[in-house]
Amino acid sequence: MFCDAFPLTSGCSWRSVTPPDGGENSLIERGVNVSQPMKHSYQDNSPLVIGQGMIVKGTIHSGADVFVYGEVEGELELENSTLTVGPHGKVIASAKAHDMDIQGIITGDVETTGTTSIRECGQLFGDVRTGGIVIESGAVLKGTIEIVTRPRPNGEAGDGK
Repeated sequence: MFCDAFPLTSGCSWRSVTPPDGGENSLIERGVNVSQPMKHSYQDNSPLVIGQGMIVKGTIHSGADVFVYGEVEGELELENSTLTVGPHGKVIASAKAHDMDIQGIITGDVETTGTTSIRECGQLFGDVRTGGIVIESGAVLKGTIEIVTRPRPNGEAGDGK
């Protein structure tokens, strides 16, 4: 699927471009409709960036870090990676990652095995299940928090350290 984006005074717009193979794949106006899960698995673990003005709807699986500066609606599943939602980023999805850094808005439940950080300008509307949490002054959180510790090899629960 190929696209050309051209800036307008009010954000980014999209126009359909016919792929070189003459196929029917095209972008829909103002975003990408992902009908099957989008998988990102580069060998060099280069990050996946969803730029400002871009709208992605569907499921994203990634083994590399993901930066959201645009909008994502659906589901995000990152394997041992970090999800960063930039200051203008907007996510309406359930999200799973090793670590999460929220500077924009997430509406949906999140789960991390590492740390969830909600920055001063960040907003999270949903339940959090995490190994640790950082909530800066000015951040917004509306939901429940569950701190999950991993069991130690001898079978005892960890103390969060």
